[in-house]
Amino acid sequence: MIVQYPSIAAIRQDFLARGDSTGGMADSGTNSWTGGESREATIRLSASGDTRLVAEAEALLAQLNTEISVPRRVWERSPAGAFCSVPDVLAGLPTPMRRLRHTQDERAPITILVTTTSSAAVSAKTLAKRGTVILALVLALSRIRPVSLRQLTVVDGNRDRTGETVITAEINTTPLDLATACYVLTSAGFARRLTYDLARGLNDFGGGWPRGYTFGAGGPYFAELVKRLGLDPKQTLVVASAEMGDALLADPVRWVNTQIANFTANQEELVA
Repeated sequence: MIVQYPSIAAIRQDFLARGDSTGGMADSGTNSWTGGESREATIRLSASGDTRLVAEAEALLAQLNTEISVPRRVWERSPAGAFCSVPDVLAGLPTPMRRLRHTQDERAPITILVTTTSSAAVSAKTLAKRGTVILALVLALSRIRPVSLRQLTVVDGNRDRTGETVITAEINTTPLDLATACYVLTSAGFARRLTYDLARGLNDFGGGWPRGYTFGAGGPYFAELVKRLGLDPKQTLVVASAEMGDALLADPVRWVNTQIANFTANQEELVA
């Protein structure tokens, strides 16, 4: 089963319409499973978003700026700049100098598909840190290319014969809805209460991974899923499910660098 929602608001509305099927699971405000986020907080924040970790993501991005691959750059004509073009000087052009400027590539947008499903061994605190790194990547990539951001849940399903429940929801990026993106990417409450509960209502999620998914080596599953979602593999970045030893947490700088490098070409070119 694959269910695609146009927005986080739509996924929240369906969650509320179906009622709570957790049987009291994770309702405690101090429950470590959701990082102390109560059901009431999940319902409220899934509507309003949460900007508390935006500053942390921006700080991480500022820290990474000295180490990550630079966005696509252009040397543009200018009356003042780093160096001059001798032919332009000889031709008497008013803009013989060259200055370096970051620019956004106007090609097809990159779709960032962020899986919020996680191993039970991954703590809510770790999920929050993971989400902050992903948010920093979203901010960095949006400087280079147009970005489309989608939340993804992949779990089992026992009501139909597919053995999987796939839920996706769009997060607005024009402009980027930072409050919603920050909440969805960092909240264990959203992932483990709202989306898991919705999966129970949709397809009898039983607490396992989807059929065809190989724990610890989910690459082939996600590669096939991208096609089934109708996305272009060459324009899609999949952030896979959170597991112990997650590469993006082990070395955030290297992980961010790698993702940016995959979608950055022609680092420097001259704008005529």
